[in-house]
Amino acid sequence: MTKRLYSLSLGETLREQFLADAAQYPYGEVLYLVPNRILEHLVKARGVVKTLSLDALAGEILKENTQGTPLRRISRQAQKKILEEALAVAVEGGQVSYFAQLVKKKGFLDSLLNLFNEFAQNSLAPEQFNQILVSWGRPGKLGKKDREMALIYLLFVNKLREQQVTDLSGRYQLAVEALQQGGTVPWQKCYISEFNQLSSVQLELVEALGDLCDVEIGLFYDPSRPELSAVTENIHAQLVGAGFADLKEAPQIQRPADLDFFAQNWRGSDYSRPEAEHIHLAEAGTPEQEMRLVLTQIKKKLQSGTAPQDILLLMRSTSDYPGLARAFALYGLETTMPTVTGAASQPLPDLITKLLQAVSQPQDQGAWQNLFRCTLLPLLWDCQRDALEQDYTQLYFERAGALRSHVKRERRINDEFWTDLAFFQADHTAKEWQEGMQDLLDRWNLMGRWGSLHQAGKVDLAQVKLMGNAVELVKHTFEMLERTWEDCGQKAAAVTPAQLLEFWQDSLKGATLILKEGNPQGISVMEAGDIQGVSYPYVFIMGLRDGLFPSVKRESWLYNDGERTELNGLGVELAVSGRSLEADRFFFASAAAIAAQDLYLSWYRDEEGGPSPYIQELLNLYAEGSLVPQTFYDSLDNCASEALLEQLLMQQEALALKEQAFLAKRLGSDYAQRAATGKKRWEDPESPWNGTVPGILKEPLRLSASGLDVYLQCPFAYLFGNVWKMEPWEEQTGYPGPDVVGSLLHAVLAEFLSRHLSKALSFSDLPQLRDELQQVFADQFEALVQSGKISQSSLLPHLRKVYGSWLSNWLKQECEYEQTSSLLPSKLEWSFGRKDSPWRALCRYVDDKPVYFSGQVDRIDTNGTTYAILDYKTGQHPSGSQIKDGKAVQLPLYARALMELGPVDPQNILGGGYCSLRSGKREGGTWSPEAKKYLDYLARSRAPKLEESMEKAFAEIDKAVRALRQGAFPAAPYGSCPPYCPAKDVCRISENPKSSEQEQE
Repeated sequence: MTKRLYSLSLGETLREQFLADAAQYPYGEVLYLVPNRILEHLVKARGVVKTLSLDALAGEILKENTQGTPLRRISRQAQKKILEEALAVAVEGGQVSYFAQLVKKKGFLDSLLNLFNEFAQNSLAPEQFNQILVSWGRPGKLGKKDREMALIYLLFVNKLREQQVTDLSGRYQLAVEALQQGGTVPWQKCYISEFNQLSSVQLELVEALGDLCDVEIGLFYDPSRPELSAVTENIHAQLVGAGFADLKEAPQIQRPADLDFFAQNWRGSDYSRPEAEHIHLAEAGTPEQEMRLVLTQIKKKLQSGTAPQDILLLMRSTSDYPGLARAFALYGLETTMPTVTGAASQPLPDLITKLLQAVSQPQDQGAWQNLFRCTLLPLLWDCQRDALEQDYTQLYFERAGALRSHVKRERRINDEFWTDLAFFQADHTAKEWQEGMQDLLDRWNLMGRWGSLHQAGKVDLAQVKLMGNAVELVKHTFEMLERTWEDCGQKAAAVTPAQLLEFWQDSLKGATLILKEGNPQGISVMEAGDIQGVSYPYVFIMGLRDGLFPSVKRESWLYNDGERTELNGLGVELAVSGRSLEADRFFFASAAAIAAQDLYLSWYRDEEGGPSPYIQELLNLYAEGSLVPQTFYDSLDNCASEALLEQLLMQQEALALKEQAFLAKRLGSDYAQRAATGKKRWEDPESPWNGTVPGILKEPLRLSASGLDVYLQCPFAYLFGNVWKMEPWEEQTGYPGPDVVGSLLHAVLAEFLSRHLSKALSFSDLPQLRDELQQVFADQFEALVQSGKISQSSLLPHLRKVYGSWLSNWLKQECEYEQTSSLLPSKLEWSFGRKDSPWRALCRYVDDKPVYFSGQVDRIDTNGTTYAILDYKTGQHPSGSQIKDGKAVQLPLYARALMELGPVDPQNILGGGYCSLRSGKREGGTWSPEAKKYLDYLARSRAPKLEESMEKAFAEIDKAVRALRQGAFPAAPYGSCPPYCPAKDVCRISENPKSSEQEQE
C-alpha cells in the first residue's frame, strides 16, 4: 500500500490536487477525511469524492466489519451518570477518602470525565494507568490521590463494559481492532488534509487504514520553524515511524510580498524586516466598538465592489463577541453566522425549569412564585398573574403550602394546572417522563396557539419559528433522557423530579435556539481553529487581545501541569496548558496566512488589557513605522450603520437639511421636539418634562409638616408619594414595614405616658413600670396582628422580643431624663389642622394668599412655664445641617404651632429634639440658648439655634409654597438620593448630566 505524508508550508494545502486525483476514480472508491463540517462542506460541494470526518470513519469501519450488535456509543450525559454510579460504589465501599469532600461538589464529575476522556483518547486502559502510577510511586496524600484515581477509573471503565457501551474514543479503538483483526475497507484510496491535531487513538486508526488502502496526507510541518511546528510534530513523527514516506512540498499560493514574508518567516529565522503594505492594524476601546470598527471596514470593502465571498472574518472564539450576528444586521450586512439566543431563557424551557424547581423544592416559596410568574401560565392555564402580584403586596404567606392553598382557593389558575403539576411531582421511569412530556406538548399545542397569535398580529413569524425550535429542543432532551437511562442499564428505574431537573439543566448549558439562519452567500465568519488551507483575498481577525488570542487556559486541578509533565514522561499523554499556547500560535499563523491580498487585525484596549503579544511580534517582524495601529472612535466619518448614524446625528447641535430629512424619515417628523425634551428636562428647572404640573394642587394649599420635609428633600418624591399617592410594589413579609412599627411604638408610648402625665418616672418604680409598659405593648401588638397589619408568622416571638427590648431601653433612658429635668410630658400625639384635632390649622399668608399647615406633635413636655417638643424616630433623624439649611422644617413648624395655637410665649419655648425609639436617647434638634438650663443632656449640644432655624425654615417654606402653586416638582434632591426611594426609577435622576458632572467634581 502507498503511504505518503506531504509536509506543507504554512497556509498551503493539497486539497485541489487530492480532489483532482480523486476524480479519476468511480465515486465511492475513494475517501476524503477532513477535521470539521466547514471543510467537509467545501469538499462535498465538489461532488467527486465521498467525504467523512474521522468520527464518522470509525462508525463506517465498524458497520463494515462488526458482526452482531456493536457497542453502543453513549452521550456525555450518560457517561457522567455512569461515572456518578462508579463513584457511589467507591464511596459506599469506603474506598474514597482523598476525594471524599469533592464527591458531591458540582464540577467534580465534569473534571473527572474530562481526565478520563483524555485517557481514552490515548488508548490508556485502567490496568496500564495503575501500573504507571505504581512506577511513579508517590508517597503520602499524593499517593492516596493516585490510588483513588486509578480505582475510580477502573470502576468507570468496568461499568461501561458491563453496559456494553462506549464513548467516541472507545469506538475509535474498536475500529482499530476490527482492522487489525482482518477487517476490510471499501475504499482503494484515502486522502487526509487540514488536520493539525490527532489523538493517539486517531493516529492508530490512520495507521491501520494505511495497511488496507493507499493513504495520502497533507500536513503542515516545517522543521525550520520549531515553535510553529510544535503543534504537529508528534503527528509527523508517528506517521513517519509508521512507514509513511515524508515528502516536502514547495509553496504554491501567490501573495503580496509582505504577506508571503509572514507565511514563510513568522517564527522563523529571516530578520530582513520588509515594509508591511497589506497588513492593517486597528484598535478600539470596547468589544462593541471593535465590532463596529471591523464591520465598518468590511462595509467599505463591499461598497468598493468586493464580493462577500472574498471576505473572511475570524476570531479565536465566537463566544468572545456574543452580539456579532446582531451587529451584522444593524450594519445591513449578511453573514453565514446564524443569530441565536440562549435556550434556557425562552418561555417553554423556562416553564419546564420552573416547574421542576418548584416540585423539587416544595417548601421553597420563591420557587413557586417564580413558577407562577412564567409567561406561558396565562396562555396554558388561565393564570391570573396580575392578581397574584397584587396578592403578594397585601398578603403574607409564611410557607409555600399556604401560597399554593391560596392560589387554589382563589382560583388564580385553572384546575388543569394542578392535574399537569401532579405529573411533574411524581417519580417516573425515563420512558414515562418522555411519553408524558410528549402528551403534554400535544395537549398544549403551542405551535397552534402561536399560529393564532401570529394571525392576530401579537407575535411575528420569527417568534413562531422560535417556539417551534423550543418545542423540538424539549422533545429531543426528553428523548435523550430515555436513551441515557437505558444506556446506564436503568431503563426501569424511577427518575425523581430532582434528578430530572439536574439532567434538564445540564442539557440546557450552552444550548441555543436559532433566531435567524445564516446566509451562505454572506460574509463568512469562523473561529480561527476551524479553518486552514483555504485562501480569501481579504481576511479580518478580531480579538487579538492579550488573554483572548492567545486564550488563557487554566491548569487542571486534578493533575496540574507539573504532575502532567511527569506523567507524560512515564508514557501517559496528557495536555498541559503550554500546549494550548502552541495551538493558539498555530491557529493565528494559519489564519493570517489565509489572506491573499490584505490582512486586517484588530483588538480592543481597556484598563484590563491591550493588544495580543502577536501584535508586538508583527511590529518587530516588519520595518519600523510600517505598521501603525489606527485608533477607532465612533464618529460620523467612521459610521457605516444607519442605527449608529441616528445616534450620532441626534447628538449634533445643528444639522443640514439632508440630515434632518434622514432623521425625519427614520424617526418621525417630530424627532427634533422629542430629542429636545431630554435636554430641556435638565437644562430648564421649570421644564414640563421635569415634574412641572400646573394646577394639580388646589387653593388654598393645605400642607402637612411631614409632607413639607419630603418636598424640601426632593420635590419629585413629594409628587410621587404625597400628591399622586403612589406606593412602591413590595411583597408582604413577616417583618412589618417602618410605618407599622412607628405607629405601634407611638401608640404604646402614648397610652403608657397618658397614665403618668405630669409625673416623673422613678427608677425605684422601674420593675412595675416595665411590666406596665410591656403589657401595653403586648395589647397593642396583638391588636395589629389581629388586624393583619402585622402578619401571622413564626417571626412573631422574635418581633415581640426586639420591639420589647427597644421599649425597655426607652423606659430606662426616660427615667434618667425625668430625674434630671423639671419638664414632664403634658401632651401626647397632639395634632393640629386635622379632623377632630384639638388645635385648628396653622395659617400663614404667602403673597397675600393663605396656606394651612397641619401636623401631629409626638410629645410636648412642660414644667408649667417652659415647653419642649419631642419627635420620636425609629430610624435616622434629620441632621443639624438639614435644619440650618431649612430642609427639615418639622420641628420649627411645630414650635410655631405651639406659639400661635398654644398659645405659648415664644420666650418660653425651649425648642425641639428627637428621641430614638431603639435606644431611648434624645439627640439633635433645634434649641434656644436657655434650653441647656433645663435639659442636662443638652450640655454639650451644638444644635442649631431655634430662632435662626425658624427664620430659615419659614423662608424655605415660603419658597416651597410658591413652587407648589406653580406645580413645580422637579427631580432635584437635596444632596444625594437616599439608598431607597420609591420614585427613583420613575424620575430617572441618574440620566441628569449635571448630576454626573457634580459627582465627578
